[in-house]
Amino acid sequence: MTVFKRRAAAAVLASMLIAACGDERGTTAGPTNLAHDFQTRYIDPYVAGDVELWLQVFADDAVALHNGLPALEGKPAIRGFGNAVAQNFRIERLDATVDEIRRDGNWAYTRGHFIADFAARSTTAPPGVAGERRGKFLLIWEQQPGGEWLVITDMGNSIDSPSEQE
Repeated sequence: MTVFKRRAAAAVLASMLIAACGDERGTTAGPTNLAHDFQTRYIDPYVAGDVELWLQVFADDAVALHNGLPALEGKPAIRGFGNAVAQNFRIERLDATVDEIRRDGNWAYTRGHFIADFAARSTTAPPGVAGERRGKFLLIWEQQPGGEWLVITDMGNSIDSPSEQE
């Protein structure tokens, strides 16, 4: 084997090792558990109306950005939102799909879309929420010193235009 062929083979081998040991930096692969965490730690408790369990996915200083509301800063504000939803609506359906996960070091995001069906629990429920809603979401996650991933920014909104819902 010539020196050139040995160097080329070594370069290929080194590239393969780097790829195999890579940290997913800047890739769409991301940490595979975030799609699972999104479903089990965010969606499932939210649909069940278990606000305290739902809050466990958020960092203490998380910010939620949702339709027609000011920024909800911190867990107490996010708790208020969760309690208002749980008290006023029954979530009969919430199908959320993670379309993309990206990670860079201890930061990641999950982006996707949803279809939800909210039923008002009473006539005093805020108007304009009940019924089918389609929309999109973006959650920014931060890996904590102990390794747990928590949501630091939660943005979701409905798509009002029927042409955009397809």
